[in-house]
Amino acid sequence: MPAATTTAPTFDEQAALLRSVGVGADLEALRPYADNAAATDPTHLPFVLVAGGLDLDAAMAHVIAKGKPGRVDMTPLRPHDFAPIEGTEPPASPYLLLDVDLGARFRNATPEAALIALRAEGRTPLTIDEGVSMLLQVPDALHARTAYSLLASRRADQRVPALWMSYGAPRLGWCWDRNPHTWLGSASAAARITV
Repeated sequence: MPAATTTAPTFDEQAALLRSVGVGADLEALRPYADNAAATDPTHLPFVLVAGGLDLDAAMAHVIAKGKPGRVDMTPLRPHDFAPIEGTEPPASPYLLLDVDLGARFRNATPEAALIALRAEGRTPLTIDEGVSMLLQVPDALHARTAYSLLASRRADQRVPALWMSYGAPRLGWCWDRNPHTWLGSASAAARITV
């Protein structure tokens, strides 16, 4: 399935969605960077507004796709069991991801191989918070574009967090690092920008 062209939500739309899930931080200082952001491909988002420490259960419940709310189901784990890998530690204050790609080109590639390729390109994989923030902004992404792995959040095993449609609803779960899936890409961004 070819990736669809992404309609990018505006800065105000993204800020409103973050406020709806309890983000109270002042986001206005990021607006000039968002205004100047550009995507290198029509399937990418120019920017995604991210605030760390999201209540991921609440955020996923706000993701409505095909009429169903999203959920966190990482049994036997929880999102806090994963931590950012070296070089992808997110800023403490709200920030922007620039030139965000859901990674459809990595379908049927292992997450392990995708991470090597992304690092060689100078791109950064996404963390769990960043992947959920992306999905919050574009809730139809999983069925209209691609499901995606979140290679920047790991633990000391082969589990890799991922977002996909499960039983007709968005799910934050996990897959194995060395298992390729024809329906699962690997999300990345060009950079993280904060003030």
